[in-house]
Amino acid sequence: MKPSGIILLILLFAFLGFSYYGIPWFYMKYLRVRLGKLARKDRVLALTFDDGPSTVLTPIILDTLSSFHVSASFFLLGCKIAGREDVVRRIIADGHEICCHGYFHLHAWRSWPWRYISNVLRGFEAIDKALGKSGGTYPFRPPYGKLDLITLLYLAWHGIPIVLWTSDSCDTHSSRSLRQRPYIRDATEGGVILLHDFDRSLEHNRAYVTRVARDILESSKDACIRLVTISTLIGPGNHVG
Repeated sequence: MKPSGIILLILLFAFLGFSYYGIPWFYMKYLRVRLGKLARKDRVLALTFDDGPSTVLTPIILDTLSSFHVSASFFLLGCKIAGREDVVRRIIADGHEICCHGYFHLHAWRSWPWRYISNVLRGFEAIDKALGKSGGTYPFRPPYGKLDLITLLYLAWHGIPIVLWTSDSCDTHSSRSLRQRPYIRDATEGGVILLHDFDRSLEHNRAYVTRVARDILESSKDACIRLVTISTLIGPGNHVG
């Protein structure tokens, strides 16, 4: 092959790689910015919990939210629902929103798109089964905040809301001091904060998550920030947020 042909081939693969990974990456960045502006404009905060439901921590989080009389959004992993259907139903009964995080915690860039899309739909089915319904569509948060182009187009075509976050509470790092508070701007000005309600094996790790959640709730209350669910924030006409 001539050098010019090799160069063209390299450019072609570079273009395909950018289209497949780069376009969704930039789009995710855009969604984060858009979400933050929307929340700060209305001075609202959406608390979101990933990787549940869990047997111990999710009920503790629900009790905490109930004590503040606020609602949150829970992004469930379908593989964790079996045997915890009562927790899923309690989330709804307590006035919170159920969303989807997939069936397994897959990274879109490390999975074939058809496997990833199937994983999303299987997550929907697991939630439906726990709620005794069928055909449900739920706001979806991609694990690690990553999508490929094919999955992005599929979700957009089917009107499935894509939900990211504007700040990470870092509640999976129990060694972090609460004084660092990476979430404080969102808690006092508006945003979407990422937390996790999967069970921790150590009590102090579990207690740390609860302390972070309480700190966010108390800070937002002091700043007169209104707590809302994700669907309330992005609105009925918005398929992404």
